[in-house]
Amino acid sequence: GFHPFVADASARSPTVSCIDAAGADVEALAKRASTGGFKMDKGYGDLKGKAFRIGHMGDHTIERLDSLLSAL
Repeated sequence: GFHPFVADASARSPTVSCIDAAGADVEALAKRASTGGFKMDKGYGDLKGKAFRIGHMGDHTIERLDSLLSAL
C-alpha cells in the first residue's frame, strides 16, 4: 500500500494530493493509470519517481477516484 500524504497537514493543497509511492515503481503506476484512461504526474525535483500526485479540481466524483485507484 501507499504511505500517507507527502506534505504535513498544515501544508497540503486543496487542489492536489501528493502521495508517497512507498518504493513502488512510479513509472509503472503511471502506465497503469494511462491504460485506465488517466494521466498521472510522476513527481518532480527531489520527489521525482518517489511520489505521485492526484488532482481534485474540476468535475470529479468518488466513482472516478475509485476507477483511478483500481487502475493503479
